[in-house]
Amino acid sequence: MAKVLIHTPNFRFSDIDTYIQGDLGQRLKLFNGVDVPYNYFDAAMVKLRNRFLIPVDLPSIEIDELDDAKAKAKIAQAVAQPAVTEVELSAFDFFERAYLLDKNGEIDRAIEIYSRAIQINPQYAEAFHNRGVAYDQRGYSERAIADFTEAIVIHPQFAEAYLNRGTARLEVNDLDGSLSDYNEAITINPRLAEAYSNRAGVRYKMGNFEEAMLDCMESIRLNPSFPEVYRNRARVRFAVGDIPGAIADWSEAIRLDPHHAETYFNRGMAYAQSNRVEDAESDWNEAIRLNPLDANTFRNRAIARRMRRNLTGAIADFNEAIKLDSQDSSTFNDRGSVLYQLGDLKGALVDFSKAIELEPQSAAGYYNRGNIHRETGNIDAAISNWTGAIRFDPLLTNAYYNRGIARYAKGELTLADADFTKVISLNPQHGAAYNNRGITRFLSGDSARACEDFKQFLQLKPEDPQAAATRKFMQEHCI
Repeated sequence: MAKVLIHTPNFRFSDIDTYIQGDLGQRLKLFNGVDVPYNYFDAAMVKLRNRFLIPVDLPSIEIDELDDAKAKAKIAQAVAQPAVTEVELSAFDFFERAYLLDKNGEIDRAIEIYSRAIQINPQYAEAFHNRGVAYDQRGYSERAIADFTEAIVIHPQFAEAYLNRGTARLEVNDLDGSLSDYNEAITINPRLAEAYSNRAGVRYKMGNFEEAMLDCMESIRLNPSFPEVYRNRARVRFAVGDIPGAIADWSEAIRLDPHHAETYFNRGMAYAQSNRVEDAESDWNEAIRLNPLDANTFRNRAIARRMRRNLTGAIADFNEAIKLDSQDSSTFNDRGSVLYQLGDLKGALVDFSKAIELEPQSAAGYYNRGNIHRETGNIDAAISNWTGAIRFDPLLTNAYYNRGIARYAKGELTLADADFTKVISLNPQHGAAYNNRGITRFLSGDSARACEDFKQFLQLKPEDPQAAATRKFMQEHCI
């Protein structure tokens, strides 16, 4: 989410937007001010006076009474204005120092100096605001919310404070509060592109995809060079199934900001969804280059490499993912599956067991560990693990099927029949389940129903390698 750090503490373009005619307001935003020390101009003027200001005698000019009255009125008005106090100047000095520290990445020191400015001038709304931004950067969302709230109390028309409080509230999952703040920021400043983009993010999380899309469009209209809004619109498009549109938006975001690792990660997900696995791997390569500390990116690239038959590369990526995050059960489960493909049954068994240890309700972990026990001839352990998989995922068809075969092998025909029947109820197109149930029923003495199962198998899988043997069996045993 976009955040705004205030630099000029006593002036904001948003305060005068309503007084600027035509497109001047938009044109002003194209210019960037130069950061200079606060006392730079005073020193420069002294040098200019000393070097170029030569005393000259000027003739006196008569002023008529009307002009004289106007001048006196202006002088009186100026004198009546409250003078800038030494306290305010001192607070401003601390504010400027804190701002430079903040921009330089010295967040903790910036917080300390912003606090000094607030201590000197407790009505310094911009100091509260910027300290809130700094707290938010450090992950202290509640402190940030408190500071943004104080800034709003002092300056109720502070659009940026509402904007940033909305972001902090979103971080603590206060969606309603976040939406309310973005609404208020837009009411105060209808041309604040970041507010529309951020509100789109909240509406996306709420499932209001149509409204989120409208906010993204308005943000892009106001500022077509703002990369975050393209990221937000891409998420909306991905959620509604517009994968090409999502890829296009993430690509535009990358064009505008080619150093944002998460954008490459997300576009890689969209490529993978489109079966463009090579493009997905390429994006995850770039994401890792930009951020080599994200375990999820290594894990995704490992899956892509597995799909492209690069099993050694997949193992290397899973290893790196586990170094970065050793508490993710799915990574152990996925690495175990690749080790199984490589024939390392012992290593695979260790990984599947670790996945279950980390996530005791891991249906995939139990299912895969059951397969390892079957391969090593431990049928009872295999049945026990497949039963565990079914307990945590009652719709796991392959667990019923594998357990049915194991029970058949043990001579437990009634239990095997029940498992194959369950498979068929979950997937009526599962031809092998019909064939195996037919064998089980024939051996149990139920020839009529066995022949019906064989017939169903041949209708579903006439080209199956087992089909010829089943036809021959039916010719001999089925009328």
